[in-house]
Amino acid sequence: MVSSSAIFLPCSDCELKADLVIEGTNVEMELRDTAGQEDYDRLRPLSYPGSHVVLISFAIDDRESFVQIAKKWVPEVNRVIPKVPKLLVCTKIDLRDSYALVQADLITRGEVRH
Repeated sequence: MVSSSAIFLPCSDCELKADLVIEGTNVEMELRDTAGQEDYDRLRPLSYPGSHVVLISFAIDDRESFVQIAKKWVPEVNRVIPKVPKLLVCTKIDLRDSYALVQADLITRGEVRH
């Protein structure tokens, strides 16, 4: 049985907060998942100020999600918080070893480095 708190509900701006101790220093971590749909293009940047780092993700089996990093995500973030570091996160990495996807047009490590 799945409890209602375990069900994923998509949202336009979801947050996860945690207090951590890293090398003896208290750190407050907040992850915010912002909606990528065009409908939220005007609202999404409002959540950027105050960020110390930005995670930008793409799916290894979705070339368009990778292309959008340079076309959409980096320019959008740079307009609002240009000096904040950006980390690129590849999702679905387990698919790289999938026999069914071996011939697919997966994003390669070399492409990510450029």
